[in-house]
Amino acid sequence: MKVLARRANGLLIVAPTCFVISLVVFSMATVFIFHIDSPEWFETLATNFFTSDYWGCCGRTSRAISHAMDSFVLSVFLIIICLVSFFDRLFVPKIIIEYDDVGLYIYHNKKDVTILRYDFLSGKNVQTDLKEVSYWVRYRGLVKITNFSGGLIKTGNIRFECPDGFITIRGVADVKAVGREIDRMVRKNREEYEKELEERIFEIKTQRDLEEILKHDPNT
Repeated sequence: MKVLARRANGLLIVAPTCFVISLVVFSMATVFIFHIDSPEWFETLATNFFTSDYWGCCGRTSRAISHAMDSFVLSVFLIIICLVSFFDRLFVPKIIIEYDDVGLYIYHNKKDVTILRYDFLSGKNVQTDLKEVSYWVRYRGLVKITNFSGGLIKTGNIRFECPDGFITIRGVADVKAVGREIDRMVRKNREEYEKELEERIFEIKTQRDLEEILKHDPNT
C-alpha cells in the first residue's frame, strides 16, 4: 500500500502559540480587573498595557476596565478554541489514507480502519479550512492577485459519499492535491472495469458465435 493523505501538523504549532499569547492576555486582564497579587513587574506590565494611549485610555478609567473585560472574555474564548483544536488534531493519525489497487484505507485511529472500495465510492466533497483570498492592487492599472494566503493554508476536509452513508476526515494536508489523486484513481479503476467488462462481453459473444457455427456445420 502507498500513502495518499497525511495529517497536517501546522495547527500543532499555531494552536500552542495562540494559547500562550491568550494565556498572557488572560493573566494580565485578571490581575488588572480583580487586583490579584502577582509579581510587581507583571502588575506594571498589565497596568501599562490596559492604560496605554494606544487604546485611548489614561489611567485606570472605566474605559480601561471595559477594555480589560473584553480582553478577558476574548482570551478565555481563544484558550478554549486552542485547546480543543490542538487535541482534536493531535488525535488524528499521522497517516490518514493509504491506497492500493482495491481501494482506500481510511484510518480513524490506530485500530479503527475503514476500507472503501473504488466501486463503492459514489462521490466526494473537498473543502479547505480557509478560502482563497483575492484583492486588487494598482500597478499600471488594476491587477488581481488571487490566493493571497499563498497556499500556506492547504489543510482541509474530505467527505466521502458511500452507499450506506458518509465518511468525513479532517486535518488533511494538501487536501486539494489529495482530492485530485482520488479522482484519478477512481477514474482509472472505472476505465479498467469497463475495459474488462468489454473483453468479457466480447469473449461471450465470440463463444456464442462459435457455438452457432458448430450447430450448422455438417461435419459436426
